[in-house]
Amino acid sequence: MMSTFPVLYFLICVVTGLFALGRRGGFLLYFAVALFVTPIIALVFLIVTSRRPKPQPVEA
Repeated sequence: MMSTFPVLYFLICVVTGLFALGRRGGFLLYFAVALFVTPIIALVFLIVTSRRPKPQPVEA
C-alpha cells in the first residue's frame, strides 16, 4: 500500500505552484523549488518576490 506522505507532499507542491501564478517565474519554477527543496522554502520565496507588473494599456 502506498504511503500518503509522498502524495500529500506532491499536492502541497502543486498548491505552492498555483500560488505562484501571476508572479515572476510562474508555476513551473515554484513547483520545482517546492518539489526539490521544500514547499516551505518555496512559500518564503513567494512572500519575498513581487508580483509581475500588469501591462499598462496603450492609448492611441
